[in-house]
Amino acid sequence: MEKITVIIPVYNSEKYIKKCMESVIEQTYENLEILVIIDGATDTSKKIVEEYAKNDTRIRIIERENKGIFYTRVEGIKRATSDYLYFLDADDWIEKNAIETMYQYKETYQANVVRCQNYYKDEDEKVEQEQELKFLKRENFSEKLYPKLFGTYEFACIWNQLIERKCFKELEENDYTINFGEDYLLNFKLYKNIETMVIVPDYLYHYRTNNMSITNQQNYEGLLKKLESACKSHLEIVNQIAQSSPSVPGLLGDVKGEDLERYQKIAIFRAIRAIKNRMIEFTSFGFKNGKEKEVQAVVEEILNREELRKVGKQITTEELLKLAKKENHKYVMKNIKQGNAKKVMNYIKIIYIPGKKIKKMIRR
Repeated sequence: MEKITVIIPVYNSEKYIKKCMESVIEQTYENLEILVIIDGATDTSKKIVEEYAKNDTRIRIIERENKGIFYTRVEGIKRATSDYLYFLDADDWIEKNAIETMYQYKETYQANVVRCQNYYKDEDEKVEQEQELKFLKRENFSEKLYPKLFGTYEFACIWNQLIERKCFKELEENDYTINFGEDYLLNFKLYKNIETMVIVPDYLYHYRTNNMSITNQQNYEGLLKKLESACKSHLEIVNQIAQSSPSVPGLLGDVKGEDLERYQKIAIFRAIRAIKNRMIEFTSFGFKNGKEKEVQAVVEEILNREELRKVGKQITTEELLKLAKKENHKYVMKNIKQGNAKKVMNYIKIIYIPGKKIKKMIRR
């Protein structure tokens, strides 16, 4: 059996890292490199991992100053010594047979990427949906993969996949200030270079939804970074789709004009939705903490950015609202597209209820 590198970025994860590490150490697939990257952690995370490393030579620890999850994931790709990669976040864990099961699917289907199903954990509850096995070839991507990649969150994460390392390219062309939507970008870059993917029905990954990771930071600076990152990551993909054509190899190079335009609009919808969600989080937090002027300045500046205004012109309001038919706060999406900062701010003031957790009012 081939060696597989499990990449675990660690930043202040002392509360969860033991369960994460034990789930990897106890894997039924034993030929592993367990690559733990300590991303400037200031708690006891490193000491905990070092204790495990004393008894397991497969564990390799890399420590450096904090540079964020995007940089850490890419460094893991570069530092891995195997041909296959598996990403695991330090506050999550996997079933004991996770890697063996995914490897077997990889061997059976000779797939570049194997994706499993995952549980969403919030202390007591796990949520799952029935799935069926799907084997996708590049000729199926236009129908089966692209609409979900650009329009949903189904392919938003990098961590529930066994990946052939050679499919990662363009690793030097990243904006590492992005800390929200970075997996969306990584998957976009990855899927440019794959020919086959297997989506398996097995539930093998446990994802915590109530952790203290960068994704869930509830402070002014953290929420501002999430808002900025949502703008950068999603608009970058919109722009890359616009540059695609049948003469350009890779992702969307095999897509005809009408479908390319459709995917572009789906990606624009997703970008505006992501900006809307992060803007509601950030603005509502600012209202609660007496930063209304600061928040207003940020919202006005973002909605007046040329790149966002240019994207907004590429989809009509009717097309946007049709795509957003099941989305919360469509009024905000419409006014983000139209650049109406005042209406966005006034609406958020109305729907903002002091003391109510804003995450329950919006979709991810």
